[in-house]
Amino acid sequence: MNDRNLAVSPIGVLVRRSVEATVIRACEFCHAPGRYLSLPEWSGYPGIAVKAGDPRDGQPVGDVCPNCGARRTPDEPLGEISVKDYRDGSIPG
Repeated sequence: MNDRNLAVSPIGVLVRRSVEATVIRACEFCHAPGRYLSLPEWSGYPGIAVKAGDPRDGQPVGDVCPNCGARRTPDEPLGEISVKDYRDGSIPG
């Protein structure tokens, strides 16, 4: 192959934005949410209630319900549910 005859032209920047989703279910036994939450309305579930600023706030609780100790139904990853590719300056703000 002769590299002297190759023309290289930039194609621009390609950016891919995607959204992934996971279904996080409440505990089947005590109905506590499947995430740690700092919202006052969830204070009735002491195992998942955390103070604002706690690094667990909004994070999944895992395989065992921290409120009642029961095994939780596994989270269901749905994978990529939306994808959009952008070239050059077409990326929305």
